[in-house]
Amino acid sequence: MAITNPGAVLAFIAIFGALGDYRPEHGNHVGALVMVTGVAGGATSWWILVSAAVSHFRARINDRWLDRANHIAGVILIAFGALIYLNLALDTFG
Repeated sequence: MAITNPGAVLAFIAIFGALGDYRPEHGNHVGALVMVTGVAGGATSWWILVSAAVSHFRARINDRWLDRANHIAGVILIAFGALIYLNLALDTFG
């Protein structure tokens, strides 16, 4: 899931593009393989950690808790959207 997620794939591309001097030299296939394996392993480890946490706390999560978490996530997303529009407005008109 971590490797085939379009968001993760775009993040990998951004990470690889931003490496600069830390990227493997052209033709260094072992270095490139180590880098790709490290990023994929890190993403997979993240999903294993998230899955383990959800499995551990699954019995404690009820509908009320889930509704509250969804409302908090919604407020955070709205706040980020408002900040993006504010930044756009300041760049355009300021």
